[in-house]
Amino acid sequence: MSEALAPEAFIQDLEARIQARRTFGGHPLWHEIANGKLDRDQLKRFAVQFFLQVREFPRAVSAMHANCPFPEERMELAENIYEEETGRISGCNQPHPELFIRFGEALGLERAEMTEGQPLPATRALIDWFELSTKQRSFIEAAAAINLAAEGQVPGADRKSTRLNSSHSSVSRMPSSA
Repeated sequence: MSEALAPEAFIQDLEARIQARRTFGGHPLWHEIANGKLDRDQLKRFAVQFFLQVREFPRAVSAMHANCPFPEERMELAENIYEEETGRISGCNQPHPELFIRFGEALGLERAEMTEGQPLPATRALIDWFELSTKQRSFIEAAAAINLAAEGQVPGADRKSTRLNSSHSSVSRMPSSA
């Protein structure tokens, strides 16, 4: 039986586990894309599938926002929704799904091929997971699922999210220099 960790040790353990299991960017598919090993048709299939899940992500964040009992975190989630839907915080000035449509168009896809694309089983499962975790689970479970398991896969994206999760579970955040 394992003992409960002290708050700082818990956060360090959680961050180490996320880092060790992080797949975004480390998956062989990302390496093949980066090394130019996918042909245009493979890139097109990737673009459609990636777009389909990116399109649903703002709705997941919105559901988290609607279920969030913590005013400060609701404001942060509102900012996240605003960024996802407009790109105006980052300065890209495009909704994030639109960026992926533009990627698909650069590959030769028509907009309708992106927006009317059919998700493969794994993509469908991810979209369903977004919905399940944010609409049918507690806010804390949704925050863990989306902020740590989804956004946490992107290096650097998990820092703010970990603060959000830990601030309401009697766990203090490590200094941001750690």
